[in-house]
Amino acid sequence: AGQFIPEGGMWVEPDVNISGGENLIRQLMHGRQFFSDEFGKENRLCWLPDVFGYTASLPQILKGCGIDYFATHKLFWTQNEKSLFPYNSFMWEGIDNTRILSHIFFDYCSYTDPQTLTLRWKERVQKDGIESKLVPFGHGDGGGGPLRDHLEYLLREEDLEGLPRTKMTSPVEFFNDLEKTKDKLPVYFGELYYQAHRGTYTSQAKSKMYNRKCEFALRQAEILGTAACLFKGFEFDSNTLDTEWKVLLLNQFHDILPGTSINKVYEESHRSYAETLSSINSRIAMAASSLTDEDTGLTVFNTLSWESKKTVQVTGDSPCVIDPDGNLYPVQRYKEAAFARIKVPSSGWISIYPSNDKAEIDFPVKASERSLENKFLKIILNDDGEIISLYDKEHGREYANKPLNSLRMYKDVPTYYDAWEIESMYKQTPFVPDNISTVITAGMSGPLFASIIIEKKLNDSYLSQEMVLCFDDRRLDFKTRIDWRESHKLLKASFPVNVAAHIASSEIQFGYLDRPNHYSTEADRTRFETVNQKWTAMYEESHGFAILNDCKYGVDVFEDTISLTLLKSSLAPDMYADKGIHEFTYSAYPFEGPFSTSDVTRQGYELNTPVTTAAGSSKKTSMFDLDHTSIIIDTIKPAQDGSADIIIRMYESLRMSVKCGLSVLFDFTGVNLSNMIEEDIMKLPVVDNVIRLEFKPFEIKTIRIKR
Repeated sequence: AGQFIPEGGMWVEPDVNISGGENLIRQLMHGRQFFSDEFGKENRLCWLPDVFGYTASLPQILKGCGIDYFATHKLFWTQNEKSLFPYNSFMWEGIDNTRILSHIFFDYCSYTDPQTLTLRWKERVQKDGIESKLVPFGHGDGGGGPLRDHLEYLLREEDLEGLPRTKMTSPVEFFNDLEKTKDKLPVYFGELYYQAHRGTYTSQAKSKMYNRKCEFALRQAEILGTAACLFKGFEFDSNTLDTEWKVLLLNQFHDILPGTSINKVYEESHRSYAETLSSINSRIAMAASSLTDEDTGLTVFNTLSWESKKTVQVTGDSPCVIDPDGNLYPVQRYKEAAFARIKVPSSGWISIYPSNDKAEIDFPVKASERSLENKFLKIILNDDGEIISLYDKEHGREYANKPLNSLRMYKDVPTYYDAWEIESMYKQTPFVPDNISTVITAGMSGPLFASIIIEKKLNDSYLSQEMVLCFDDRRLDFKTRIDWRESHKLLKASFPVNVAAHIASSEIQFGYLDRPNHYSTEADRTRFETVNQKWTAMYEESHGFAILNDCKYGVDVFEDTISLTLLKSSLAPDMYADKGIHEFTYSAYPFEGPFSTSDVTRQGYELNTPVTTAAGSSKKTSMFDLDHTSIIIDTIKPAQDGSADIIIRMYESLRMSVKCGLSVLFDFTGVNLSNMIEEDIMKLPVVDNVIRLEFKPFEIKTIRIKR
């Protein structure tokens, strides 16, 4: 009857800062499919009124999924009147230069009496250059149910002297009208940063941990399931993980994942997360096992699109393992377990076997109670377990400006919206417990890995941290377990480094964003807490320093210091929020040379990608090979239409224009370029099984391998 407007674009109204890039695409893929199946409607509008800020990757994702318009309200719900967002109607430009027609309105459940409508028109921030404004009305958060009074007022106000002319219509019709003047609209570049609710990057840390683990487990399951289907006829299609995907998408709703719901929500969502993760891991194990023969040996899998070194647990008493190419890998034993470090081909797998030969390491990593050292780095600790020297031996460079990995606690008592907020003045209220104690002991002693174990009592909480360095890596991992018993406290790990920079780069979905690390303007000052995906880095042209994480999203960078926000402990709306055991890893990664030649993004994937092994052997295999280091294959999956085709989604990660070749190392019949919802755009030429591609900076490409 036309009484409901079936519009919105996504499966739920998700958080778009924390959710991964592929997840945002699936929100749109499943959402658009639902609207089409249930209502026969092809959505053109992304309707996200109540979400807490918007990633600068979203314009490209929306356009790639067939969405033409974007609407929200939340940016004007801010406590900082000095730095209001400047526009109501504008073209929003993302990090890849994609633009989408956007509109920001006031209040998502407006009344319609004359006084309110007059206010809605007068409160617009854009006084010139626009002739219309959207006013969602009725009761409810974001879609609304109008009562008779709302409608009767509007019927009388259509052309009432003294009021702006009003018209009841759909949001899409509003945008169709706005589109006629889009060439005259201002352009806004970058993220739509929300100057409030910054605590949502950290609250309910266990939900954020489960989200990241499920995202990468689903990635692993799709790639290995596709490989098993391709090479062994394993039963795997687009419906195999449908239930698991929809649980994850549901839990990315903007009051679940950001940590702003009641306790009952987290009891239920944590249970569903755990069950879903278990189900995904079972799928991974079945797919991996199907790719091996019942034979001796162990097969190691790599779902990353570059040759990767994997740390794997091995069995037996042999001093080494060997691969089919004759490469020997020494074994290190620790606490009745044995480990080796194996090179695995890109998007592929290799088998290893026990060997009684011996393999020497040129410079084994070594540890003492206060130091770690490999051929790249030498690290020295003080009595509090902080790093007082992180020295790059290759280049003679000291990175520690002040003690690194300094754990700092602050009072966290927001004036309003406890779980949602971090107050701008929190650094003025540091909390220094009287009863801090630190115990430092040696852990692993080499030759492959060495570690130092730091145990701390922090007020009422207990932290255990294993600082791990590998013999062939510049990455220092902090494997952390904390029993958090605090209320209204904020915990950060701070790294003040010798890097002279005026910006910090943080990874967002399918790229990264530069933000100021100073407070030169009011807008700069509002960004005292921001969001990252897997890393944040500061760098000069000659070198830089990054902090990686496996589930921590809140970060602040001021002057020379990157501070990763580890935990927050609100009491409302969940008085038990974040209490209990948390396990996570973050890493320090110093790198040499300009950022454009660094492997920081790859290191973020390495830290987050789980290692998969299966008993038995298999022929050394690689499915795909890329000839440019800035291109990353993020997704390999079965086509959504149920065909035998394979979908590959990849992106340019280092903000450069690139020509590259993708080698396909299995039989296929053709290749099409598609949009993100897998509608074919054009046929791509293939020469000797190599697809030649051109990428713009941060461009996402989806291709269909036809079989």
